[in-house]
Amino acid sequence: MFRGESSFGDEDTWTSTYTGNRYQIFFKERDTMSLKNTSAVPNPTRIMGPPMLAFSWLAGSGMTFAWSDLTAEENINRLFSKAKYVDEEKIGSDSCTMLLFPGVVDGSTVTVWFSKEKSCFPIKHVLMIGRRNIAEVNVTSFETVLLDGGSPILIPTGVKGTNNHNTSKVMTTSIVPNSLKVNQKYDDDFFTLPTTLAKTVNDIDELEAAGLLETPYDIPSLMTTHKRPRLFIIIFNVIVIALIIYLLLKRRR
Repeated sequence: MFRGESSFGDEDTWTSTYTGNRYQIFFKERDTMSLKNTSAVPNPTRIMGPPMLAFSWLAGSGMTFAWSDLTAEENINRLFSKAKYVDEEKIGSDSCTMLLFPGVVDGSTVTVWFSKEKSCFPIKHVLMIGRRNIAEVNVTSFETVLLDGGSPILIPTGVKGTNNHNTSKVMTTSIVPNSLKVNQKYDDDFFTLPTTLAKTVNDIDELEAAGLLETPYDIPSLMTTHKRPRLFIIIFNVIVIALIIYLLLKRRR
């Protein structure tokens, strides 16, 4: 189960949840909710915080950005079976082992720096296509929190990402340290959004089965782009063309 609150400024805010058997996304400003039995997008939370960004290189094995995929032992073992040792390198105060993994795109690779001081935590990874640096992710800050029983766990709280694909763009994302909580207890209802919250509710599985979706990953438009509007446009165009033909024939008479 999970629940995430995300936003792009004040214009687009949403809540995404997984109830244990259904994914839900509620867009507040659009007053629309979508429901699906499986994740409709590679990253079901629709936004990645520092913990997911730090491990996003794992998706190079063809996995989605779902946390259940990124942490699945069989997926990690499959990826590491293809890893190649590169070198040892120092990043700040961290002594790192560098490993090279195959990328998700043909001809691409991902180099990952694992910090020995931080229990081999991946503090940096770089996506390359040939000799070109396409994207880079650096973990910039950490917080140590105590689990039940007093066991410490290291959680990345700050990440800087650089996209060099076309033009160099830098993105930073962070967690406010005093907002970080681990192993909090919540009722199951916390992970279920009542459908009464939204004016429009779309069952994505039903829409897909009926063939009414333009694409299976059309989450930004909330899966509301169906084939019916296209049919309306076609009928409208036919009527307009028929009217023009009628007027032309009438003039000739």
